[in-house]
Amino acid sequence: MGTKASDILIENIVGYTHTQANATALAQQFSALLIRDGRVVTTKPEEINAQVNANTQRIDGKGQILLPGLIDAHGHIEGLAQLLNSVDLRNAPSAAAAAEQVQAFAKNRPEGQWIVGRGWNQERWPGKAFPTTQTLDALALKRPIILERVDSHALWVNSQALAIAGIDATTPDPAGGQIVRDSEGRATGILIDNAMSLVTRHLPKAQPAEQARSLDLAFEHLLSQGITGVHDAGIDQPMIDQLTARAKTKRCRCGCMACSMVQALA
Repeated sequence: MGTKASDILIENIVGYTHTQANATALAQQFSALLIRDGRVVTTKPEEINAQVNANTQRIDGKGQILLPGLIDAHGHIEGLAQLLNSVDLRNAPSAAAAAEQVQAFAKNRPEGQWIVGRGWNQERWPGKAFPTTQTLDALALKRPIILERVDSHALWVNSQALAIAGIDATTPDPAGGQIVRDSEGRATGILIDNAMSLVTRHLPKAQPAEQARSLDLAFEHLLSQGITGVHDAGIDQPMIDQLTARAKTKRCRCGCMACSMVQALA
């Protein structure tokens, strides 16, 4: 095969791979990798030397280890996309710190857009008490805020979200859920289990452009972790249609096979 101007040579690496003929054999080691049109051409030194020239783009691997891309056998691309497009509160050490993260996140969001987050855990905070609307209301963001607890069994919301849902002191607890209240019967901003849907059903559906941006974030994150393929364990038809469209326009960035589908999207 002749040399092409788009060829890329990754050299000075400690690479490992299996052969297609014997995938159970010990990994083969190589020190250079020639890529053409997005595909591996060869790792054999003699073949590489015969095809590279002064125009070949060279990348110095600086002795680092290079492995084949990983495949996640049970993933949720849409869930990952939503998480990356929301406030990640898993490491927030307090309600105040979580609120600061919300405020910083809101600065880069369109005016009036709902702020969504996930991961807070009051068991890791001083006092271990549930947070309240007051902490979020103090941010004065003038938009609904809904923050899901780390176990997905509770929501922490601001007063605007409660108002949109029509929740007040007279609102009864739904079956299988609880509206946490203060000593005077007022909703504190914590909704447990089935009470969560009182607010979440009002959450505006993401527009196509926003969904596309979220998927871009998801694929970029997967690739940054060395994951080049995902078996999605369950998505609805609209998401299947989106991934299919991306595959046709080469926007998937990594391979995806969705539950109930018979062919991979690549």
